[in-house]
This record gives sequence, structure tokens and C-alpha cells, in this order.
Amino acid sequence: GGGGAYDAFILRFTSVGALTWATYYGGSGHDEAHAIAVDGANNIYITGSTASAPASFVPVAWAGAFNDATYGGASNGYGDIFILRFTNAGVLAWATYYGGATDNIGYSIACDGANNIYVTGSTEGGFPALAWAGAYNDASFGGGSGFTPTDAFILRFTSAGALAWATYYGGSDNEEGSWSYSTWDNIAFDACDNVFISFPTLSTDINPFGNTTCGQYYDANYNGGISSGDVFISKFSNAGVLLWATYFGGDGDDYREALEVDNSGNLYVGGEWTAVTSSATYPITNLAGAYNDATFNGGGDDSYIAKFEPLVPTVTPSQTACATCNGTATVTLSSACGISPYTYSWSTAPVQTTATATGLCAGTYTATVAACGGISGGWNNTYT
Repeated sequence: GGGGAYDAFILRFTSVGALTWATYYGGSGHDEAHAIAVDGANNIYITGSTASAPASFVPVAWAGAFNDATYGGASNGYGDIFILRFTNAGVLAWATYYGGATDNIGYSIACDGANNIYVTGSTEGGFPALAWAGAYNDASFGGGSGFTPTDAFILRFTSAGALAWATYYGGSDNEEGSWSYSTWDNIAFDACDNVFISFPTLSTDINPFGNTTCGQYYDANYNGGISSGDVFISKFSNAGVLLWATYFGGDGDDYREALEVDNSGNLYVGGEWTAVTSSATYPITNLAGAYNDATFNGGGDDSYIAKFEPLVPTVTPSQTACATCNGTATVTLSSACGISPYTYSWSTAPVQTTATATGLCAGTYTATVAACGGISGGWNNTYT
């Protein structure tokens, strides 16, 4: 290691738990690793923060990738974001700084199905933003109160390490306001590579975004808290378009909102609710047959678990009369509650996979429409 107050470390175990690699990583300053991810080729990515200068925290350039060998962070503990890439054999293939002249911290890193790399965390400003055409873009630092005003940020790199997107995200007060309330594991992808992120916020003016006509959970109001505030959860398409953004919490301080998406597109959130005055201010929802506890149990803080289901598009079927097996049937999305692209599957022989099925004889057919990230269901229609 580099000998600073903190060094990062990396461990590797075999599938049966045998230790095969254990190493320090860092320079002469304060170095912390906060998150790790593995891409589809088993390359390893790590992010965190470093206050070590290049003489001891040696950058490693990756040809064609984003490479910053200049330390620009503040000197009060955290400094710059770092991003590392190792091959599956443990060879260091990329080591770069990212940040401005203030403290910047990488808290989470994840790879989507195309091996694009996402990083989120906190910044105190001076953050080098990069607009992505058609995506959510905010090049302005929102500020905040207290000793260390902070915004959240989102970075996206291509599978070759090229910077494709860098944006602030937050309101006029603190996001990811202190190490005590920061979040790890708060990037998740669904099957269509839509990306979910989350962070704690004290801002009352982040613009929420939702479609309540589809039954989507949507809370446009900041609910309280004096230290970390509310959780804020957002969903972006894989092109960076904002699809959903909501506050989530109650009158206490809410944070540590780790995210995961299952194979059916359900989003799970787990974290802490603390300093709760009234359990009734929280969006407690009982799931039939599951473990349910609607009461804050004290002891400073409680853990929480939340589940959000994917949206279901509303489909309207139509048909034409058939004579000698020349009937047609169409399913039309009358409300775009799901996320495109949509897929279609008809119970015909052979299976037809467009919105309109043709050449139908008299009988009953089922059309199943799948929205990206969730199944909408089937419709039985009789053609005579």
C-alpha cells in the first residue's frame, strides 16, 4: 500500500472459498474503495475516493478510454473519484482520477448487459460534466447547506472506457450529504438495461417524474428529516432518458437505499429509516403472505425493505371477421405505461410476433404482450 491513513484492499476467493489474492491498493494519502462490479467478460471494476497524488497513486492509461492522470481534489480527506479496471487475472488495466477541485467520491459502480460502466456518488462542485444527446443532462452544481454542500452525480463509460455521460443530479440542498448517510450498491439494471439509481437528499425541489395513470408509485413531496432527509429513486432508459423519479420516505431520516432488480423486473430497495416520529408518514404497504411490520421499533433506526413492480401497459384488442381463414386481430397499446420496445406472441401455428396476427381461422387465440422489463399479460379473443 501507499502508507496513507487508509488504503483500499481487494480480495479474491475461489468458488469454494479459498483465498487466492489479497492486496492493498492506494497511495500516500487517504484511499477508500466503496464498490466493485464485474462485466460480462469478467473484468473487475472498482470505484472509491483518493487523496493521493499521482506520484503514489499511479494512473494507468487505457488506450481510447477516459484517462485523467492529474489529481485535482481537495485536501480535506476524500479528494478525487478513482476508477480501476483489472483483468480477471488481476492485472491492472486502467486507473484514472475523475473529479474537480473539490471533494468527489465514487460510491457505486455497475456494468449493464453491454458492459457499459456506470458510476454514482457525491461531488462538492467543479465536476466535469459531459452532455449525452437526448439524455437527462445537468451541468450546474445545485449547492446545499452545511459545511460540505453536495450533489449526486452519474457517470457512464462505454465498454471501452470512453466517457459517454457525466451529469449532476439533485436539488438546491445536499444529496449524499455525508459519509454517515451515503449509499453503496445503489445502481441496478432491469432486463432491458434501464438503469435505477438512488441517493439520500435534503432537497425539497428535485423534479419528480411519474405516470400515476398507470398505477406507478409517485411521491412529488419531500417528507422530512434533518440529517439525510428522504430517499430519492430514479429510473433512466439505457439512453439516459429519465423515466421515473420519486421521493420515498417519511418524517425521519431515510438512507442506505441499496437497489436490486429480479428477473421479472421487480425493483427491491433496502436501507434505514431513523429518527421516525410517526410510522403513518411512511408508505408502508403489506404484501400478502410476506413478512410485514408496519411499526417503527425504536433503537435509533430500523431497516426497511420495499418492492416496486414494473408497469403494465393497457392493451385494447380488435379484430376483423374471418371467412376462409383470412381473419386478422390486432392488440393496440392504448396507454404507454410499459417501456418500449414491446414484443408480441400469438398462440398461432406458427407463432406470430407482430401487433397484428393475420390468416386467422375461426377459434380462440391468445396474444401476450411484453413490455421491456415486465410482462403485461395475455388476452383471449374468439374469432368467428
